[in-house]
Amino acid sequence: MAKLSGWRFAGVGMFAAFTQVNELPALSFLALIAGLLLFRYPRQTLLCLVPAALVPIAASLAAQYAALGEIKLVYTEFGTESYLWVFLSIPALLAVLSWLRLLRRGGEPMAAVAWMTTVLTIVLLAFYTWNPMARNHGGSTQGLRWLFWLIPFWLLVLPKGVESGQHRGWVRGLSLLALVVSVGSVGYAMRNPWSHPWILDALEHPGLYGLPR
Repeated sequence: MAKLSGWRFAGVGMFAAFTQVNELPALSFLALIAGLLLFRYPRQTLLCLVPAALVPIAASLAAQYAALGEIKLVYTEFGTESYLWVFLSIPALLAVLSWLRLLRRGGEPMAAVAWMTTVLTIVLLAFYTWNPMARNHGGSTQGLRWLFWLIPFWLLVLPKGVESGQHRGWVRGLSLLALVVSVGSVGYAMRNPWSHPWILDALEHPGLYGLPR
């Protein structure tokens, strides 16, 4: 069957591992998708997905060793006092409605995406909230950067959260307001992504909130 072709498993392994190379927390995504496929298709996963996944991981480790002379997480050397964060995401706000709708509809194709998104979000929030050694996850950035790579997942399920209420004026108005805030947030961040978000700057200037830069 075409859907069981080895190159498809290799592609999943390669790109899931490449996601992890770019964002370490995406290791949870690689582990989740590899685990699910291993349970369902053990042969193709072991023969095709795993070897392909090792390619970007090995390249990343080799590059790090060439640059630093050691293999370790460089940012673990940083202190954590200035790594506080304020996280605001309109897509995540509205995506919760989508999750609730899709999780109740197990037969829909997007239900699997909703379940995966839910698991990944809960795991990451729990890990970075209760693990003291992992709290260097903010600093001067436009939000909780460890969750940025999940934004595409939230956007995939977002339409389900608003489509049923679009015949109501207040729902359309709320959707447009959320869009305006999101676009404004992106525009504010384009000047320098390694800076505080607009909401934090707005609180800092009148002295309502202080954060070391």
